[in-house]
Amino acid sequence: MNRSRTVRTAIVAGMALIGFALPATAQAAKNWAVVQANGTLVRGNGVTTVTHPNTGVYIATFAADVSGCAYVGNPGDPSIGDVPTSSTVTVAHRTGNRHQLYVQVWNQQTDALADFPFHLVAYCGATSKFAVVGKGGAISRGKHALSAHRITRGEYSVHFDSDVSNCAFLATIGATGATPVVNPGTISVASGKKPHNVFVTTVGRSGSVANFPFHRAANCGTTPFRAVVKANGTTARGRGTTSSQHLGVNGEYQVAFTQDVTMCSFVATIGGPGTGITTLPLTITTATRMGNPNAAFIWIKKTDGTNTDHGFHLLARC
Repeated sequence: MNRSRTVRTAIVAGMALIGFALPATAQAAKNWAVVQANGTLVRGNGVTTVTHPNTGVYIATFAADVSGCAYVGNPGDPSIGDVPTSSTVTVAHRTGNRHQLYVQVWNQQTDALADFPFHLVAYCGATSKFAVVGKGGAISRGKHALSAHRITRGEYSVHFDSDVSNCAFLATIGATGATPVVNPGTISVASGKKPHNVFVTTVGRSGSVANFPFHRAANCGTTPFRAVVKANGTTARGRGTTSSQHLGVNGEYQVAFTQDVTMCSFVATIGGPGTGITTLPLTITTATRMGNPNAAFIWIKKTDGTNTDHGFHLLARC
């Protein structure tokens, strides 16, 4: 089913309360990019160039040092199109260049790198809440993230220095350093049992829980244009969101905001509004909603390509 028929995821991080110090230029910037499948930079902020050296491999260069940040991304069309294949993004540092990110896009149906468009956000700065966590559960770097641990295989808890229960959570499987993750699975998020905690679950492509490193961010407070949406399409919480709805086709949703978001980046992660974790291997892609410049289109699939309904967390970074 394509869119034309619907009209269109206890170790202190650096300093105990504030995480690793970041360069002033990175703290001030909102670094994000929307990139076409061929590597063309469609739009962004703080990003200078994107190159496409190999199939499914992209290198994004930013004006600021982003080596101390967390990176969250997902496949997604730059406009009102769609990515009809179950697919995921993984992230890493770029070896030898603190201004660059190494992005890989994976076709989850074939378990191979593939050329698909994607949306990407780098979380930096004093007010950002993020953690980059190794597959063993240790924090590599972060901001306002006090500790993390692996609960059991593929299940993690991240503890922040303030209440994050009203936030939207985003996560991407990604390396803590410059060695890319190979054969990645999928990732999901959930609220923790305590208001300062967040759960993260990483699942192999076949559906078995598996340990993967990941980048995780909480979008809170005055951060606009965020939503946590239930599987039935209703909004559980958000900011700058006017409505959300299930579009009548399994796995297809619309989230509307208070202003035109056609020039934004849409990053989303599988996850419900509560503490229930997801161990299904699910993928999520984003785009602008056809016919509504104030809205985003979200498409959820199993790794075998089957459309399916599930809750999700969404941010429009503009």
